Amino acid sequence: MPQQTQIPGTESLRRLNRDQVIALILEPFTHGYGFRHLWIGYTGSGKSYANVDLVKAAAEHVKYVIVTDQKNRETAYDGEQIPSISALAACEPDDEGHIEAVIRGLAMTNNVDDTIDFDVIGKAIWQLSLRDEGVLLGIDELSDACEGERVWVRGLIKRSYMRLLYSQGRTKRISIAACTQNVQEVPRAAISNSDTLGIFRQDRKELPYYAATRFLDAIELEAVANLGEHEFLFLKRGQETCVCKF
Repeated sequence: MPQQTQIPGTESLRRLNRDQVIALILEPFTHGYGFRHLWIGYTGSGKSYANVDLVKAAAEHVKYVIVTDQKNRETAYDGEQIPSISALAACEPDDEGHIEAVIRGLAMTNNVDDTIDFDVIGKAIWQLSLRDEGVLLGIDELSDACEGERVWVRGLIKRSYMRLLYSQGRTKRISIAACTQNVQEVPRAAISNSDTLGIFRQDRKELPYYAATRFLDAIELEAVANLGEHEFLFLKRGQETCVCKF
């Protein structure tokens, strides 16, 4: 393996390679549970590329892989492209019985009526999980899925399925691999329910928030400010913080 250049501010942190990080993220599979992982980073930081890699590595462990990618550009995810979750039933399984689909919404149809409804997706995934076959949800932008907590927080009559996936989906073999640019736009519970985090380099606009909320400690703040291109800080419950680059 080529020698990695040490970035100032990260000297005290252990470095992991891609395979080590993937294994740590997917560890819940060995216990029969789903995982929760969140990538945090600006456009171009490498978070979407890393999420594609993660989804591909996790796909063999589940029956269904459902990814939402509503950006108006060619998607990097594998799977049949469909406009909405209602088209999932028509997707054909591969030779191993896996079903992979990428929900594109209006990016695929150019029809504003096809804006992705994440609560509908969440409900459909919850229903799929009742078959106990394993479901992986890949979310290209988590703040869109939460809609500033409007979809996340519901009253007594209407259930929030996105919140249900995060809070109770783990034991239902529901896994979530998500990306976001700004944690301020994501419900705190979604972050706290994530087993692992990958944080790419952040600047002065984000670091004060991390410090004020104690989201990161002093060493982690310094590391995030000094990460190299496509490097990220890797955090996992019960484990020391590490640095990695896919």
